[in-house]
Amino acid sequence: MFHDFHLKKYMRSIDYNIYLVIFVFIGLLCLFFTHALTNALPYIIGSAMFLYGPFHIVIGRIERVHYDMGRCLLFMILGGMILFQGNNALGVMGTIWALISLNNIAEDFNDMYPHDFSFIECVEIIISTVLALMLLWEPYHHFIFHVRVLGVEMIINALLRYKHNKRSG
Repeated sequence: MFHDFHLKKYMRSIDYNIYLVIFVFIGLLCLFFTHALTNALPYIIGSAMFLYGPFHIVIGRIERVHYDMGRCLLFMILGGMILFQGNNALGVMGTIWALISLNNIAEDFNDMYPHDFSFIECVEIIISTVLALMLLWEPYHHFIFHVRVLGVEMIINALLRYKHNKRSG
């Protein structure tokens, strides 16, 4: 199965200090400019999804690795629809976000099962599931809350990655 190999590869190549600054900056934007960012998100996310397909197709062909043409086309179609709908697409974006989150939770659970679960992993799965279900239940209503949660998550992720890098390097 195709798992954003190219994007993850390029993200790993980013200098940790640049990663820290970018993720903390985006996290702060999510926290302090939530409404303005939410109004811009259909255009940001729509453009990113629309460009996802061609990016993976070109990189896949250049590097002669497997890419999922169906997923590339799906992202291009969804991205185009989100761009066309603009702010009216927030409900759809919330639903897509919830479904992607639930899929990631299922993959994380499969990676852990049948191994021993840690308490923190169980709590993370429960919290992530509740948040995804909230977003799925009322995608438009919970969207702004989820943008704020994303901001906190990005800042914590960057700080944990920075702390890990400092310890190991």
